[in-house]
Amino acid sequence: MNEEVTYQVVAARRLNQETMLWQVPSLSLAGQAFLFSVSLGNSSVLSRLMASGLSILISILAIHLMVRHRSLEIADSKWLQSYEETHRPHPKASGTSKQFYVVHKKPVHSHNRFARWLIKRFPPIKWFESSYHIWLIGLNLVGLVAVLVFAITLIHPGLLHASAAIK
Repeated sequence: MNEEVTYQVVAARRLNQETMLWQVPSLSLAGQAFLFSVSLGNSSVLSRLMASGLSILISILAIHLMVRHRSLEIADSKWLQSYEETHRPHPKASGTSKQFYVVHKKPVHSHNRFARWLIKRFPPIKWFESSYHIWLIGLNLVGLVAVLVFAITLIHPGLLHASAAIK
């Protein structure tokens, strides 16, 4: 197969992986919103346990799928970057110049001096530099809330009823 065709196929596949990467959390949250309305509503104890159990499962599956899409997207990006660095001369390069046109390169980190200073002193903050990590933290928190709703429903079923909360 022609190298340029391979490049185009991998570039399209990388774009597809990135698209699916960001569809996973949004679809997951939409499904979990429905499940939380059941598990926090005036349903039977069994239906609330089933809804919160499904919400836990969806959280685990969404996190796993998001990580999988990310790893595939990164693998394709690395291949594309390597190909571009060796096969695509920059349009403005002249003669024997070693400049190459690289599209799929890692993004440059923040140019903000305060952000760099903060990240250097508090490494966990680096997690909040990436939308990917923020979404992973969010999906984990939603899963944790689902575990709490499941446990509360199992231990004290009436606590989450609207009539019990008013009294």
